[in-house]
Amino acid sequence: RKSATIPRTSHAGIEPDAGLAALVRGYAERVAPFGERVVGHLDRDLSRDELREVAADAQRAFAGADIAFVNRGNLRAPELRSGPLTYAELFEVQAYEHPLIRMRMRGSDVLRVLAQQGGVGLHTSGLGEVDPGAVYTVVANGIIAGGERFTAMRDQAWDKNVVGTDLDALVAWFERR
Repeated sequence: RKSATIPRTSHAGIEPDAGLAALVRGYAERVAPFGERVVGHLDRDLSRDELREVAADAQRAFAGADIAFVNRGNLRAPELRSGPLTYAELFEVQAYEHPLIRMRMRGSDVLRVLAQQGGVGLHTSGLGEVDPGAVYTVVANGIIAGGERFTAMRDQAWDKNVVGTDLDALVAWFERR
């Protein structure tokens, strides 16, 4: 059993530190050209669920994997609007830049991971009929690959390599479109 008390806070009457505010403004101006760089285009809006599907497809393509697993809480933006897509907008979607881990797994271990989903669930890409005896190339971010639901497969996954970040994958996906 756990409990906590979260105190209420207020910013009323607090003035921002002028030096810190100037420092932040300076960096914001310096990175603006990078963030405003257009990396792709959307013909229509994408909902959060559609974004999860795109993220899974992007990670699978980026890693050259057979299967991608994406956790539901990994995306920070609720949607993407149609029109030009900037690097900053994609950064809002994948704000934490989790490393992507490409690994090899037996189909039986892939099925075990899927069975451990419970109510939380994973978005997948490339997942069709899984042959328990086959070997698959799988990609998942570092949170998933090192998390509780993958505990059963830690020793059954091999050839683990970091191949980039979830943000790298999403940017590459839209640059190719």
